[in-house]
Amino acid sequence: MADTKAQADTFIEALHQLEKGHDNTEEALDAISALYADDATLTNAALRLTNEERKGRDQIRAFWADYKRTLG
Repeated sequence: MADTKAQADTFIEALHQLEKGHDNTEEALDAISALYADDATLTNAALRLTNEERKGRDQIRAFWADYKRTLG
């Protein structure tokens, strides 16, 4: 259980850095993407609406880059 909490905390911190970062966006994208395995699959409620998913670290990084762009 402690590992799960630590992993969640690490993800939340990486997400916060991405959301608030302006000068370090590339660094924040690298950090959040590094949390996923090379062959990971990402899906969420928004992607499921269009029957989509993101596979592999490059597509997952692109997903988070798109997310960041929507925030401005």
